[in-house]
Amino acid sequence: VLSLPAGIATFGNAPSAVLPAAALIAIIGGISGYCFSLIGRVCSYTGAKSYREAWAESIGPKTSWIAAGTCTFKTAMANLCYSMILADTFKALLATAGYIFSR
Repeated sequence: VLSLPAGIATFGNAPSAVLPAAALIAIIGGISGYCFSLIGRVCSYTGAKSYREAWAESIGPKTSWIAAGTCTFKTAMANLCYSMILADTFKALLATAGYIFSR
């Protein structure tokens, strides 16, 4: 269902696969944390309360819709992805209980 655990389970029958996977997760988490801290710094420097305000103060108000639109699109796609993951998970769980559903 989830790509990283499924990849480890498929290709990493050896316990040695856990260390590279944990390192990958830690690196991605570190990059994500650094990016969030940069956004916080920009908001602190500009006095902004949102991505759109930070963009308007940093780059210009004419293109501030890009930040708002990107955040909205990313959130909508994340909701779609999570709903697909939940659908696959519940389908598999219900199949083990004897209930067969099609998507």
